[in-house]
Amino acid sequence: MCIAIVQKPGKKLTRKQLRSCWKENPDGGGFAYAPRTGKNRNEKLMLCRELNSFKAFWKAYSVSVNENPKSVFLVHCRIATSGKVDLNNCHPFVVKPGLVMIHNGIIDIPQTDKNKSDTFHFSEAINKLPSPVEDEDVKWLLEEAVGFGNKVAFLDVWNNYTILNEKSGTWLDGIWFSNLHWKTRKVYSTGAWHYGSYYSSLEKPLPSLETNGVKVSDPYARRCIDCGLQVELDSKFPEFCKACEADQQRGFNFG
Repeated sequence: MCIAIVQKPGKKLTRKQLRSCWKENPDGGGFAYAPRTGKNRNEKLMLCRELNSFKAFWKAYSVSVNENPKSVFLVHCRIATSGKVDLNNCHPFVVKPGLVMIHNGIIDIPQTDKNKSDTFHFSEAINKLPSPVEDEDVKWLLEEAVGFGNKVAFLDVWNNYTILNEKSGTWLDGIWFSNLHWKTRKVYSTGAWHYGSYYSSLEKPLPSLETNGVKVSDPYARRCIDCGLQVELDSKFPEFCKACEADQQRGFNFG
């Protein structure tokens, strides 16, 4: 369900990190930043999207970070859950002039264009609101609307950012990741879903984990990324148990 990344000034993903994110989320990537020097400072946001070539994506990202060490970067790799797999559905999305966003999760929102993703429709639905980067009340409203399972990062033209449901992600050395699925390894066999990867039932079981204070007894079970409990077999989404799925969808009606 995608990976959204917020990178503080002076930080940079390694090629291995970005490559892992791309491989786990192979339906296109993109990044955005606000230049802090030169003629574009405080005037525009720079966006880059790439659909097919990780080599091209890494080169553009690496050059941009090296040339803009004072800029915050939003970085995203997509795995499609709605909408076409094309460049138009790659993140970041422009919410309105001077504000862009990236998203990890699934937002329950009416989709008038089936070729467009839920994130596109969300960005369109909120473009008349004040910026959540500047307005804490709007930020709270949007967090309530999207639910705990959705993580959204915004960046404005003045190099300021904010993250909806920031605590649902992880900060690693000045870089925020909406999930850590990209860090798990894959073993393709009979396995069950485990934090976004498949593990062989013939392998030595992983130790039981404790997530949000809830002990997970079956190391091969699908585990809810919100509460850590086992995900039911008939759950709609592979990352959420039914209770957290219902909580996530209990937001405001964007229609």
